[in-house]
Order: sequence, then structure tokens, then C-alpha cells
Amino acid sequence: LSTMSWHIFVSTMSWHLSGSAYNVGGNEINLSLLETTRLCETITGNKITIKSEPSTRPADLPIYITSNQKIYNTLNWKPKRNAGNILNDIYLWINDNEKTLSALIN
Repeated sequence: LSTMSWHIFVSTMSWHLSGSAYNVGGNEINLSLLETTRLCETITGNKITIKSEPSTRPADLPIYITSNQKIYNTLNWKPKRNAGNILNDIYLWINDNEKTLSALIN
């Protein structure tokens, strides 16, 4: 579903979803930070130097696990797109909106 279709779908299903939180990530789309970085390098053509940080910082999560099983069980919904497609769309959106985004961070 497109983002707009998803919002319309969720709005019409609000009676069924009311009061519940749903995770739509996880399962077959789980990526480590390193895997995500390598995928972003492939998409953008930019090389990012990564080094190891031996100490754990206070905000670091030792493990991060997500599952979309609840929304699948409730609505029989699961992502149809892979991480590469999603990250590529984000990259294209950032490029298309670079002027607006630049104004927000400068």
C-alpha cells in the first residue's frame, strides 16, 4: 500500500485497531546498522568509514528485535517491499526535497 492508501485503510479500520499499538517493522526486513549503512552506500554511491566503538554508551541498545506478527495476525498485513526499495525511496525523497530539508537544519 502507498502511504496515503495505508492511512485511509487504517482510518477505516479504526474500530478494529482502536487502543492498540502495532509495529510494522521487523521480521524479514530486520537489518543491522552495518547492513543498513552498506545498503545506503550502494544506493548513494557514497562511502562511509565505520569504526568500532568498544565501550557501550548509556543510550545504546544491546539488542533490538521487532516483529510485525501482531499486525499480521490482526489484519493479515505484512510489508511487500524490501529494505533496498524502502531506503532507495527515502534517498529519492531526500533528493527531491533537499532545498526544503536544508532550510530546516540550517
